[in-house]
Amino acid sequence: MPLNAKETALLDIFLRRPNVLHASESLWAAAWREDADGWYHTLDSRISALRSKLGSVWGRRLVCQKGQGYNSIGP
Repeated sequence: MPLNAKETALLDIFLRRPNVLHASESLWAAAWREDADGWYHTLDSRISALRSKLGSVWGRRLVCQKGQGYNSIGP
């Protein structure tokens, strides 16, 4: 299943800087570049969809650090 524009932007961020904790606010600002109410739910939803599209092996590499953000575990 193809990635949409936001999922592609998020994946690019994770691939460029693996093993780095990305604050949720930073991910939102980089991929959406706009303010919105309820943005955290939108971000979580897009990352969940990205995990699903990447499959069980690669999707598990996107890890949530509750209350802090997300990181990608490199090979």
